This record gives sequence, C-alpha cells and structure tokens, in this order.
Amino acid sequence: MPSLLGLFFDRFARLAPALLVPELRLWSAQDLTAFWEACQAATSNPTLELPYWAVVWPGGAGLARYLLDHPDMFEGKKVLDLAAGSGIVALAAARVGAISTANDIDPDALELCRLASQINGLQITDLPGDLLDRDPPSWFHVILAGDVFYEQRLAERCMRWMRMAARAGLSCLVADAGRRYRPQVGLTPLASYTVPTLPEVETTAAKEVTVYEIGR
Repeated sequence: MPSLLGLFFDRFARLAPALLVPELRLWSAQDLTAFWEACQAATSNPTLELPYWAVVWPGGAGLARYLLDHPDMFEGKKVLDLAAGSGIVALAAARVGAISTANDIDPDALELCRLASQINGLQITDLPGDLLDRDPPSWFHVILAGDVFYEQRLAERCMRWMRMAARAGLSCLVADAGRRYRPQVGLTPLASYTVPTLPEVETTAAKEVTVYEIGR
C-alpha cells in the first residue's frame, strides 16, 4: 500500500499541543472522515481501514498524561509503546527519560512517530510489525498500550500477549476509554483522567480514561 503521509500533510494535518498533554505537539487530521475517504480513493480501496495514526485517541492521551505525572516510574526504563499510532505514548515516555520504542504494523504510523519525535526534540526508536504472535521482547522493562480494546479480536490478542509479558516480569500498563471489548478481569485501575475529545472521533465532548496495570 502506498504511503499516505504525503496526502495527510498536504491537505489534512494540523500540528498543535495534544489534548490533555500540552507538553507535546502532535499532528492530527482536521477532518478524520474526509481523510479516511481520501485515503480510500488514493489507494482505490473502498474497504481500507481507518488510518488510526491520524489522530490522538483518548486512551493514548490518558496514558501519556500518566507517564508525565509519574516520571520516576519510567525514567531510565526500556519502554515499548504497543500499537503506537500517533506516537503520543512513546513520546511521553521519551519526555520522562525512558528509552522509548514505538511499535506499529503501519509504516506510516512509525514515520509519523519519527517526525513527531524530531519536532518535539525527543529520541525514540521503532519496532515495526505485528508482535502479538511472538513472545514478548524480554529486553523491555515496561509495555504500554493505549486504546486497544475497540475491536474484539485485537482486544483478546493484546490482553493475552500483555499477560504473557506480565508473567515474564515486565510491567504492563494499558489505558482505556470505556471501549466495548475491555476485559472485565485482570486489570487493576491506577488513575483516571477526563480527556477532551475531537467531535469527529467520539460522540461526546470528553471521555473518561482509566489507566490499568495488567496482572499476571
């Protein structure tokens, strides 16, 4: 699939302080639906999935806020942002002094993360591909995921994988904005945030986001 970043920056991207996390500047689509439709037209693929990296989702914003509010928990740690999307969590990890890595299956997401790290004066590395069918990388200390419970299969795969990581001794945190497929067991709440939302992303003006630790 061709890169869609050119289209994004040419017609849709807006650089601004992130909602709830004004310490970071990120790009987001000014009209996510219009951008999605333009992507489908550009690729001649009317079933192309939503480009999730084109906006900052509430769960990611809440998790990034948690990192910035608790820097001592992450400073100096090797941190993986699973399904990084816009990169807000990976960037927040780098901001508090973590050795930060962004993972995503979409190369456009990782390129956007790299550009965002440069604009924010931060350093992150990337780890491309789907990690969920492999053993969790043992060299990380912390695994983070924001807003990954919106689809049933993804939610189940992420939770299973992060529980494996927790059993291996890694600290695993996930943030959720009340998505339909959030697991009902195995999550210990750590903090909650009211996150302002974009009208084209959510049906309400704000979402309550909870940061959880995943148990073994």
